[in-house]
Amino acid sequence: KEMSKNAYKNIINNFTWVKINDKIKEYLKELKEQTILRDTHHKVNLKILDALTEMNKGDFTKSEERLKEAAEINPYEHRVNFYLATLTLNRKSFEESLDYILKSISKEPNVDDKNNFLGVILYKLGEYKFAKKFFEKTLYLNPNYTGAKESIIAINSLPSENLNNESKLSEEKTTLLNRFLEDFKLSVLPTVSVCILAKNEQKNIVRAIKSVKKIADEIIVLDT
Repeated sequence: KEMSKNAYKNIINNFTWVKINDKIKEYLKELKEQTILRDTHHKVNLKILDALTEMNKGDFTKSEERLKEAAEINPYEHRVNFYLATLTLNRKSFEESLDYILKSISKEPNVDDKNNFLGVILYKLGEYKFAKKFFEKTLYLNPNYTGAKESIIAINSLPSENLNNESKLSEEKTTLLNRFLEDFKLSVLPTVSVCILAKNEQKNIVRAIKSVKKIADEIIVLDT
């Protein structure tokens, strides 16, 4: 129980508003310097500008209202969904936060902050195995990401029964999370192909295939 408490503390302590606030200020500056036109794209930008201004003032309720208005104009705008994920996590609406970050990450799948953020939400939902995988992905994208390193240590300190719990997420979300991980593996990580040349090896071929199954992404058998 004590280990679980400490793990929880470590994860939450590593998710601070400092980095989010830096991004808000940076993006506010960028938006203010732009000439804002009155088409759909810029209507969304105006809403985001209003939302970030309210967020910077500490009025999270108004900020969320503006962002939801922006989401009605463009439901898949990745910045809108990222900020909504942040606000809904802040008010402990974890399922809602997960929905928003999944929309955001689908547009920018290999951003370290977003993958770390997804790990935090999954941790809060008790999805420790998935959380660990996304913290590991964060570290692959950015090996110096201290929060992700410490989060993995915290998860590893949990009792084994916590780590072996079955996922309670819907099949749709589980499939989506697995797809993000698989797409990343295919696009970034090296793959291993094993070629086996064989002749009259009926008795040994199954054993040969099994011996490389765990390390191979594909196995090609050529019967000569």
